[in-house]
Amino acid sequence: MDRLGYAPELRQCANCGEPLDEQPHPFSASGGGLLCERCAPSDPGAVPCSVVAIKVLRVLAAGDAELYSRLRLDGDLLTTLENVVERELAMHLDRRLRSLDVLRALGER
Repeated sequence: MDRLGYAPELRQCANCGEPLDEQPHPFSASGGGLLCERCAPSDPGAVPCSVVAIKVLRVLAAGDAELYSRLRLDGDLLTTLENVVERELAMHLDRRLRSLDVLRALGER
């Protein structure tokens, strides 16, 4: 996504540019990334992200596959990351990927 120019903002507020401190922040696909406390109400559908989820998103964005492969992610964290990625893809593709529902159904078996 970064190489295509669609990388979300993960270090400062995507709306006002304020640097983000180390606390939970919501991720807004329509807003272009993480939002600060002041701007968060602009997207009530944003995905709440814990500090750990934000750190994992930053590792993914940095492209450090070796570090990412060593991470141990619990179910709640994976769900948050899945929601962020799914909304980001839907935003830039202008459609929801139905294949994700198929993959989820296969994983439930």
